[in-house]
Amino acid sequence: MYCPQCRYEFKEGIAVCPDCGVPLLMELPSPAPAYALSPGRLDVKHILSTIDPAILALAKSRLDEADIPYVVKNERIQQVMLLAVGIKERTIEIWVRQDHAEEAKELLQDFLEDA
Repeated sequence: MYCPQCRYEFKEGIAVCPDCGVPLLMELPSPAPAYALSPGRLDVKHILSTIDPAILALAKSRLDEADIPYVVKNERIQQVMLLAVGIKERTIEIWVRQDHAEEAKELLQDFLEDA
């Protein structure tokens, strides 16, 4: 069973992703060949860095509500590091397309001031 949103795999018998709250699927659909965001692209802009999972969740929620596509870099690495003892936290980054950068910065302004 897989979550279509976070793409994590779960044991059979679990029907809803405990993190995302969405129903699980038997298998993940193939990724859409639509515009792919990645931090290595020249047309994306870094807008936020944080080590705080709460700030990350709030930022992602605001971007989702505004229908701004984004990519998160190092999120899974941070989750793994939280389980390990004695490993320094890793900065999580949010990147958006250049044409959404200003709107995203406005939505996340209060997080940017604290960073």
